[in-house]
Amino acid sequence: MKKINKILICGGGSSGWMTASALSKRLPNLDITLLESPSIGNIGVGESTLGHINQFFHMMGMNDHDWMPACNATYKNSIQFTDFYKKGTRFQFPFGNFKFPEPIDGDPEQMVQSIGEYFNIASMLRGYRQINRKLELEDFARYFSINAMLAEYDKIGMHDEEGYDFIRDTAYHLNADLLGKYLKSNYCKNVTHIEDDITEIKLDDTGITSITGDNTSYTGYDLYIDCTGFKSILLGALGREFQQFPWLINDNAITARMPYDDEADKEKQMHSVTDCKAIRAGWLWTIPLWDRMGKGYVYSSQFISNGDAELEFRSQTGWTGEVRHIPFKSGYMDKSWDRNVIGIGLASGFVEPLESTGLLTTHENIIKLVRILEQHECHVNSVDKTMFNSSNIEQIEGHASFISLHYGLSRRDDTPYWQHVTEMEYDNFEGSNIIRKNHMSRYLSSILTTRTFDFRLQGMTYIIAGMGMNTTHDIYTSYYHPIDVNRSYREKTANIFKIIDKRKEYIKTLPSHYEFLKKHIYK
Repeated sequence: MKKINKILICGGGSSGWMTASALSKRLPNLDITLLESPSIGNIGVGESTLGHINQFFHMMGMNDHDWMPACNATYKNSIQFTDFYKKGTRFQFPFGNFKFPEPIDGDPEQMVQSIGEYFNIASMLRGYRQINRKLELEDFARYFSINAMLAEYDKIGMHDEEGYDFIRDTAYHLNADLLGKYLKSNYCKNVTHIEDDITEIKLDDTGITSITGDNTSYTGYDLYIDCTGFKSILLGALGREFQQFPWLINDNAITARMPYDDEADKEKQMHSVTDCKAIRAGWLWTIPLWDRMGKGYVYSSQFISNGDAELEFRSQTGWTGEVRHIPFKSGYMDKSWDRNVIGIGLASGFVEPLESTGLLTTHENIIKLVRILEQHECHVNSVDKTMFNSSNIEQIEGHASFISLHYGLSRRDDTPYWQHVTEMEYDNFEGSNIIRKNHMSRYLSSILTTRTFDFRLQGMTYIIAGMGMNTTHDIYTSYYHPIDVNRSYREKTANIFKIIDKRKEYIKTLPSHYEFLKKHIYK
């Protein structure tokens, strides 16, 4: 069992400085050096988060009033998917726990029953048009989450009678570059910062023995942390191999930073949701920060050239200014922790940005590393490394599986890209039965009753509902007579719409996202 005393972090950016700040704060006796290349810029994306990042901020003791203005951050209640199911449709994946209409005390069986009942009612309403009001795709999220309606109306509330927890259930849009700089300035006082380019890496059976830069050599470190982004310089030197997901075909992104026209335009665009819009050969994101908009086009080079993708991006956004082209690949290193090297951030793995999992994987791996070092007084053994690697692979594969649902369940067939992603085989990952549209009820029941009802499993349910899928097929409800439908489901149906309408009226009383930020953050 080796004790960790000296750590060299290679690479800055958000992952490098998040790692340095967490280690410095939680383990102040460590000797930490961050080596950053002066000639390599940061990727500069990763502007959208999930609510899980609050775990990192809580660990750091960070307050919204302090860090958000420094990072031009805004709040995020949900992810909206436009034109993914069909053109002209939209649905949401809101954050926070499901809000069930009756007390269930976390019982997975009751969760399944409540969700199944909703799908039953949806099936009935679809089959019998004499019922005046039918459920829309968006209504599933509206019914089970107040966050969906907060996002829909661009509202923010601190707490409400329905159990909405602002701190737990709200995520952020932020400038990742500025977050790294903020952490560097405020939480890395004990971290030695060196700017130098790596020119040589020496190895032996224990891993890295020394790193040579243009200016000097770096030796005597117990742990080397690879934060060099997609290049994975340290893990690559150890011979680690990248495992790519063959069913995730998007491999390029075009990004742009667009200013607001004026304050009125800012207020109008200040949505508390990341909008993802399906277009010709991928999808377009829109992220409102306090000082500008972030927009990007994620696409597959199999179906569109870089030049044509840029033309489409400009046509979709009206943007005539500077853009960046960023190639990427979805997958992970076969080992994120090998001998005395551990990869954090993009160096460890990446899944395309559709569900904002990049920073999620980064900060969760940082938290895991901190916990390992704290629990064992900075001693590390092979079991720690094995468990870390297994956890990382399971997490990234889960993200890949989840994201695949957004493509495999689509009914788009208007371009070669959408024909391909809806017809391809999805065999080698969790949830393939859902994409094949088989055994949905059985699958939903199994994942809810055998596992923690976490964001990905909740997300699967939102995606299934948003894609027009129903765990109760019409064939099972077609034998009901309309009179029976009216007798059995009239009250329950009315209750669904009552809850949705009540939330709508309540949300109208709340401040807008822009007003809330002006009053509480950007005073």
